[in-house]
Amino acid sequence: EGNSGLAADDAVKSFNKAKELLKEAEYDTIYVTGAVTVNSFDSEWTFGDLDGNEDNNKHYKLQRYLKYFGALVKVPSGTELTLKDIIIDGGGSELNTRDTSVTDPLIMNDGKLTITSGSVLRNNHNVYQDVFHEGGAVRNAGTLIMNDGTIEANSAVSGGGVFNRGTFAFSGGKIINNAGKGMHKSSGTLDKNGNYKKEIFNAGGGVFIANSGKMTMSGSAEISGNTAKIGGGISLG
Repeated sequence: EGNSGLAADDAVKSFNKAKELLKEAEYDTIYVTGAVTVNSFDSEWTFGDLDGNEDNNKHYKLQRYLKYFGALVKVPSGTELTLKDIIIDGGGSELNTRDTSVTDPLIMNDGKLTITSGSVLRNNHNVYQDVFHEGGAVRNAGTLIMNDGTIEANSAVSGGGVFNRGTFAFSGGKIINNAGKGMHKSSGTLDKNGNYKKEIFNAGGGVFIANSGKMTMSGSAEISGNTAKIGGGISLG
């Protein structure tokens, strides 16, 4: 990659290259200006190996660029990604004036995603009201494994923390303080003025499990402090 990574119109394409430039420039944040699609070379994303620097009090993070409103990470079918010692931030807490524009979760997973120790997925407020873009932090249509880490302070119409229509094995970590917000309109009918006559309440503040989804919860896994009109912790769809 020949891009500098120092401007939105000169962004690099991979996490590993962005992290390399982050270390060289002594910055603490990688801003995502478009979805990063995982490939076979991206098996693990971590900032843990940067903590050996003398200036080890930085909190490195991957964060949504203020003019980008889509998913930050896409894990296609047939690929795998493990998250460890990394913060992925939707920017909601700092950029509340534009929360109404975000239309995707942080991560769209169709492959295999593993969330491990030190991983934090936070501050994403997805207001999309239709199907195929659900979830505040993760929309899972593949295999999701969470054995540690935290999913917190996200929101969406369906699945404030996680929207699951695949397989979700949750054995450790926390899904906390997420919320279902807004109204789901995909199943509504229109009146003669083009307005929805029927709307569906938000559901699954922590986790929304779609009809085709499967979830197991064990060990030290925790779901708490989440809110929604239907199923503050977990909702079955």
